[in-house]
Amino acid sequence: MIVDAQVHVWAANTPERPWPARAEPHRAPLGKDELSSEMAKAGVDRAVLVPPSWEGDRNDVALAAAQAHPDRYAGLASIPSHDIGAAVAEIQRVAKDGVLRGLDIANRPDIPPFWDPCWNPLWEIAEEAKLPVHLHTIGGTLPDLRKLEHKVGRAAFATTISSFQMYMSIPLMAIIFAGVLEHHPALRMVIGESGIGWIPYILDHMDLEWEDQFKDLDLKMKPSDYWRRQCYATYQSDRIGIKLLDEIGEDNIMWGSDFPHPDGIWPDSQEYIQRELGHLPPATRHKIVCGNAARLYGFVA
Repeated sequence: MIVDAQVHVWAANTPERPWPARAEPHRAPLGKDELSSEMAKAGVDRAVLVPPSWEGDRNDVALAAAQAHPDRYAGLASIPSHDIGAAVAEIQRVAKDGVLRGLDIANRPDIPPFWDPCWNPLWEIAEEAKLPVHLHTIGGTLPDLRKLEHKVGRAAFATTISSFQMYMSIPLMAIIFAGVLEHHPALRMVIGESGIGWIPYILDHMDLEWEDQFKDLDLKMKPSDYWRRQCYATYQSDRIGIKLLDEIGEDNIMWGSDFPHPDGIWPDSQEYIQRELGHLPPATRHKIVCGNAARLYGFVA
């Protein structure tokens, strides 16, 4: 069985259901029926449904899919990040409803840093609800390309795209150093669409700095130990990350196609899985493409 840990679903932009003023998706709306057909083409059996940014804080499409096919889809709830009180209320509603299986925090450049105690009520209710918290990568700030000469703009765009995933190191470090995982040992964190090749360096450097000058923080073990105990990352294709699997942890990564983004690998999922994971022991490969996500989201593997 293959579980795709990063798939987007959404509805059309209509006057009755308008999108926020954000970038539009790369293809037509995709609901549970269209996704089922696409999954069959790609050889994927289960999917984790992540509401995309252009849908705002709506959860209706993922909810409809999860209700119709709970054995096949695990939907995440998009949780507002502009108002912690509203976020806590939405988490409580989602937990009471009992259909969606995770929380996707609307990660934006202007939200408070995750070391800020203002987030504490959210961590508390998420741990209590036993719902994993997702942070989706957003990259850095892109300059106004219209104001740049073509080749300069292309260089700026290439820099932003190539560094996009590594920006997730900031929230990861903030959450660990702030003691969020120490104070909430049952909380599970997922950095989505983050890639994995950069993670070993960040973990090693966090350990070094903690040992050297930050033992006054609320950590009772190395930062990397919190990663291994409570954190996951999703990735599409990452040759270097797979080479460093012993450093990252085979229990801490989940393959996801990121359908339908241009840098995703849909519908060539089987080809990428075989190319990058085919040399691994079957038990390790199973964890990455199925077992870890099945355990986290309650699929029957």
